[in-house]
Amino acid sequence: MKYLFILLFTAYGFMLNAQVKSGITEFDKTSMSSLSMDLDADYEEVADVWEDFWKDRYDVDFDKLNKNRSSISYEAEQAVVPIISQKNADLYAKFGGTTESARVSFAIAYTANDVVTEEAHPKQYEAARAIMLEFRTFFYTQYFDEKLEKAREDLDDIRDDSSDASKDAEKARSKIEKYESKIEKYQEKIEKMRNEVGSDLETAEEKAKRAQELESKVRELERLRARYVG
Repeated sequence: MKYLFILLFTAYGFMLNAQVKSGITEFDKTSMSSLSMDLDADYEEVADVWEDFWKDRYDVDFDKLNKNRSSISYEAEQAVVPIISQKNADLYAKFGGTTESARVSFAIAYTANDVVTEEAHPKQYEAARAIMLEFRTFFYTQYFDEKLEKAREDLDDIRDDSSDASKDAEKARSKIEKYESKIEKYQEKIEKMRNEVGSDLETAEEKAKRAQELESKVRELERLRARYVG
């Protein structure tokens, strides 16, 4: 049983590590430790959804720090996010990339010399990483739902055109096949994403709580093993 708990905890940690990485990011000429992940979408669109996500889920407003030709930076000053900490902290976010690929970077600073890292603030770091994954699910759900809806609307329009204009029937049929293929592709991506995150999309708070429970179980089982086995 001990090894089962260790395996579950390790697998959970690997899933997080596979998608969110540690690094250094420059936010408005200030470099600090950060968490980063990549998304397959326009980085400006990702930035817009980030603002909505934080307002909707955590009642936090991000203000734009800086924007150039390839990146956008945001800051939320003296924000309180209970899942991370009861202390006020400055939150930083940066989005860079292209119209097809985005790099999302996130940093938390209590002071200029006290930034959340895995070594200095492990619990807060894990909570921040869980929020990053929560955002990933939030973004892709909205992203593919919107694209699926648009593809279906286009398909309906093309079907109408096909029935109204017989001379363009062959062209319309070709477009129908294209949009049907798009819908199938988006449905496959949505299903793949749901399989990755599980049928029950956990909130970041639930993920963090589950990790803490597994940590406690592992420590208890190790204590019992030492007591009875030595």
